[in-house]
Amino acid sequence: MDLKVTYTTVTGTEVYELIALEKCKYDEVHDEYAWTLNDIAVKDMGTAITAQICYGVDVPISGEHRYSLESYAANRIPKTEDPVFRELLVRLMKYSRSAKAYFEIENP
Repeated sequence: MDLKVTYTTVTGTEVYELIALEKCKYDEVHDEYAWTLNDIAVKDMGTAITAQICYGVDVPISGEHRYSLESYAANRIPKTEDPVFRELLVRLMKYSRSAKAYFEIENP
């Protein structure tokens, strides 16, 4: 089984990645998988990323889950008790929004 991850960059490029499920971290408490996406540009952190468990490329066995790194940060901010980590998440969101705005202006 694999995790199929897709998203479209702010400049319109389709990104597709197939990740072996055994390389994902499974959280039994929440019944969910976490994975690492290394190559996402800061301007695309607000972009919805779609993940779906599949057999190979074309046989889905789960529903699609949509999430963004920005929504991850927004969900973590009120839950974290570490003020340094909270500030990091706030600055990360600001950086992401600024990069997206710049690239939308420079590359419409």
